[in-house]
Amino acid sequence: MSSTAEQVAWFLLVPLILAVEIAFFVGISVPVANVLTRLRANYLPHAVSLDHVMEAGREPSRPSLWGLLFAWRHYENPKIGPNVRTFIPMARRVYRIEGIRGLYKGTTLILVQFLVMLVLILLLNQPSAYHPNEVRLIAVERPFRSLCTLIVSVLVLLPTEVLLRRTMVHHAAVSWRHPRTALRQVLSPAEVLQPWRLYIVPGLVPLQLFRHLTASYMTHMVRYWTLPLLENFVPQVSRQNKDTFEAPTSDTFRVTFWGLVLFVVWSLSVAVLLVPIDCILVRLMTQYDRTTSIDASTAPASHNHQASYEQDVEDEMRATTTAEPVTSLRPCYGHDQPTSTEFGASEVQPYTGAWDCACKMYDEEGCESLMRGAFYTVVGYMLMAFT
Repeated sequence: MSSTAEQVAWFLLVPLILAVEIAFFVGISVPVANVLTRLRANYLPHAVSLDHVMEAGREPSRPSLWGLLFAWRHYENPKIGPNVRTFIPMARRVYRIEGIRGLYKGTTLILVQFLVMLVLILLLNQPSAYHPNEVRLIAVERPFRSLCTLIVSVLVLLPTEVLLRRTMVHHAAVSWRHPRTALRQVLSPAEVLQPWRLYIVPGLVPLQLFRHLTASYMTHMVRYWTLPLLENFVPQVSRQNKDTFEAPTSDTFRVTFWGLVLFVVWSLSVAVLLVPIDCILVRLMTQYDRTTSIDASTAPASHNHQASYEQDVEDEMRATTTAEPVTSLRPCYGHDQPTSTEFGASEVQPYTGAWDCACKMYDEEGCESLMRGAFYTVVGYMLMAFT
């Protein structure tokens, strides 16, 4: 009887806990993720300045050590596009151009991600294990099962992640109350007719898997080896056998100095590694061709959808397009896109992979393009690692 009452209380408590968590996430985390996404997607190639041309024959001054270490923080180098390279100025720009609504772009997709993640956790866990301390995506006592679960969840959530990033950087308001219109705004014609193309974006799937395996799976394992107090929860009495008493041992709550040091070093190393990875992922996700036509042999109909597609999308976006785009997207496809032509950047070749993306970002924009949002990424990951 007590077991039934416990399960009923658990299922009644779950919706309340989820509602509080979702409200907190939407209220605080969504604007942060929105600003970080726009900051990292903002394309700022080098520009030629008359001041630099006139100073070409002068003897260069010797920079300080601090200036060499943090040269990417300075704004002397001229850029093409909205020269916004830090979080607070980008947040102000989003609010000035799009208002408070712009800070919450993509909220619907984030709620969908929450729902899909909850369904995955319930489906991939054993029905008898529906307990607040056992229903989790990664369980260190089942490493292989957890690895497979994580890979499946990453692959399932990848399309919504791509749609979310493209929604955030789109120059028009994308309303997911009308999914058909929204999909045509953030997908290319090829992706609309063949959604599986989202999985063959160059370099996206391997880098996304590497990110989650390193940041989630390996961190849980390292935390289990170094700080078991943060990873383990042992129930006072086993539910399968009421006569068996299972209690935490002294090793469960043991915190060693070297274990704490090793976990801090690991977490900091992973957090620093995630900064350029997240910048590259945003660029790969937001690079898509709005002008690609479907070959007649692969199209579902015998006629060409390109002309009607372009006209319909332009009509739907005209009423919600802002006078000035918040960000400048890399002009590798479709010269008629305002986010690519508003600021006068020259046409470039698209990214062909994760490494190619990193190299082109460094060559075209400098190393600062790979370090945007570093403080917020490191702080956020460290908080997650210790909770």
